[in-house]
Amino acid sequence: MTNNKVVLIFVFNFFRLFEALNFTLAGKCSCPMKIDPVCGSVSGIHYTFMNQCVLNCTQSTKPEVLYHYDGVCCRLEHCKPFESPVCDQYGRVYSSRCLFNQAQCVELRQKNRHLKLDMNSPNCQCIKQCPSQTSMQQASSPVCDTNGFTHTTLCSFLNAKCIAKMV
Repeated sequence: MTNNKVVLIFVFNFFRLFEALNFTLAGKCSCPMKIDPVCGSVSGIHYTFMNQCVLNCTQSTKPEVLYHYDGVCCRLEHCKPFESPVCDQYGRVYSSRCLFNQAQCVELRQKNRHLKLDMNSPNCQCIKQCPSQTSMQQASSPVCDTNGFTHTTLCSFLNAKCIAKMV
């Protein structure tokens, strides 16, 4: 039991010493070895930086680095095409539930607000839930719009038309 206390005290002091150490990034900045992640982006690609100092140091050599929010970056999933659009309680329209989930993560990190689905908001009143892809294959034909984009079904075309009117 006493040996465990000694080991714990040693480990605790080791990490306190480690946290007090700084490291240098490419000879430019001296940043603490502290893990306090922040989310930023470089040329539009999101990265989780070890701490604010590392992000600031990177900004000094790459002005296109942007700070977004504290914490690990939200996971960007590859969303499936041809999903039905959804709305949140603020009337914002997302072309899929997957994109709504990504926006929900960012909203929580940036504004500490939780988004809720609200298909009754005025912006969502013209949006229809399209049949799943398996039932689509039975009786569907593609629809081409005036911009040359092909929609898998008439339903997805009408949803895109609905969303376009809101923009």
